[in-house]
Order: sequence, then structure tokens, then C-alpha cells
Amino acid sequence: MQHSEETTEQIPLRDRITWPPSPTEEKYPYDEWFDGSIWKLHMYQDFFIHPNSMRSALYMAARRKGKKIKTHCPTTQDCIYVQAVKK
Repeated sequence: MQHSEETTEQIPLRDRITWPPSPTEEKYPYDEWFDGSIWKLHMYQDFFIHPNSMRSALYMAARRKGKKIKTHCPTTQDCIYVQAVKK
């Protein structure tokens, strides 16, 4: 497309920005993990980020889903324990 001074038109910024579509599927099976059971999630098997980052992701996902969870990250292991609890 060539630029022509004759056809220059101001396009509102909101019409020029295209945002990527939001993902329809979540990266992790939070619904399964938040079923009330105690889950031991292993780094490099169940998740691929630092356990502390995964812990934050779990709390954010629980909040989005209206759930309460508790977690435990053992300092000597690359895993996280997670369980959904009643409010």
C-alpha cells in the first residue's frame, strides 16, 4: 500500500490497535486440580516455571474461578502441594 498525501486520513488509535484474541483454553488443568483433593504438582512434569511463580499462578487461577486454595512448597523439592478448600 502506497502512501498518498491526497488520501491521508486520521484513523482513531482505538481502530488501529488490534489485540490478540484471548485464549479459550487454560494452560493448566485448574478445574481438575481444584477438585478438593490434595495434588502434588511436579516441576517439569506438571508445570514448567519456578515453583514460586506457579504458586502465584495457582492463586490467581483460584481467584478467577471463585475458589479458595491452600498450597505448600517444600524447600528441598521442586514441587507444589495444592488443595481447594471450602470458603
